[in-house]
Amino acid sequence: MPPPELPPLRAARALVGRAVALRDAPTLTHGRGEGDPHSATPARALRVLDGERCTARVMVPPYCGS
Repeated sequence: MPPPELPPLRAARALVGRAVALRDAPTLTHGRGEGDPHSATPARALRVLDGERCTARVMVPPYCGS
């Protein structure tokens, strides 16, 4: 029986798999004949990603219990 994987190793392997899928996506879509990507989908994805980045920087002021 193989030893259990450590969570960081499992996460790193999953990240590599997703990166490979993202790298290969344009080739696969072109191979299916999808030459003109719909601009709404990538634009929406970029807005979501940028929103997550911006909200990560939001700070809540400390409570002044008065």
